[in-house]
Amino acid sequence: MDAPQSKTPAGGPGQFDAAQQSLFDEQPAFCPQWPNPATLPDKALDRLIAGERLTHPKFQARTGSWRLAAAIKVLRWLGWPVQTDELRRPGRRPIADYWLPPEFVQAIKGGSRHE
Repeated sequence: MDAPQSKTPAGGPGQFDAAQQSLFDEQPAFCPQWPNPATLPDKALDRLIAGERLTHPKFQARTGSWRLAAAIKVLRWLGWPVQTDELRRPGRRPIADYWLPPEFVQAIKGGSRHE
C-alpha cells in the first residue's frame, strides 16, 4: 500500500503561504478604465477630475439627469476610487456628496484621457 501523498509543498507548512503572500504585498498601480464618451458617467468623471464635489442637485443642473448614483456606481465598477460623504440638512433627507481624493485627481491630470 502506498503512503498518502502530502499536499503541503516541500519546505514545511507555512513556507509556501509566506512566499505567496509576498506576491501580494505590492499594491497595483492606479489604472481605472475610462467611461464611454458623452455618457453620464463620463460627465460625472469630468467634474470629479476638475476637483468638484458632486451632489444630485449639482449634477441635475449640469446634465438634466438625477442619475448621479448610477453614474458613480459605473465609475466605481471601472476602478475609480470615488468617495462619498453624507450631507445632512436640517429638516430634510441627507444627500450624497461624491468626490475623488486629491492624490488621484493629480495622478489623472498627468495622463491623457480615453487612451
